[in-house]
Amino acid sequence: MSAFTGSADWYDLIYAVRGKDYAAEAAWVDAQLPSTPERRTWLDVGCGTGEHLRHWCQRHDVAGVDQNASMLQVARAKLPDVPFVEADMRSLALGRTFDVVTSMFASVAYLPNAGAVSDAVQAMAHHVAPGGSLCIEPGVFPESVQPPVDQVTRFEGDGVVLERRTSTSI
Repeated sequence: MSAFTGSADWYDLIYAVRGKDYAAEAAWVDAQLPSTPERRTWLDVGCGTGEHLRHWCQRHDVAGVDQNASMLQVARAKLPDVPFVEADMRSLALGRTFDVVTSMFASVAYLPNAGAVSDAVQAMAHHVAPGGSLCIEPGVFPESVQPPVDQVTRFEGDGVVLERRTSTSI
């Protein structure tokens, strides 16, 4: 879970360079869920730097959870009016429910095994209000990766040179 601790300040730039469209993703998820006047509260688990929440907070009363304090620091700077909680998604216990609970961008894929994923899903489900929705974006399935997959993301500008190299193996 500490994979992004050292890169939290650069996280948004990395994914902007790679073309991640948080606005479109947030709008798509919002459109898939039942549209009712009761759907007002929204919890994003594994919220990272809060980019999805930045879009959902325009229409909903939102909150975010992440285990990574560095990511939450970035999120809080962007969204000072949004409550953020540092917690492990496997043992999440906020003492309240939400109309919508999401876990985006394959956050569950960073868990160590199937038992941990099951624990996280159960903990998230306990935070869904009656009649509410739980939406979890899954990780990448091994059969969809043809190893080796190497990616290089490079950005130069504003006095910054950033290069991120990743390699996927199964």
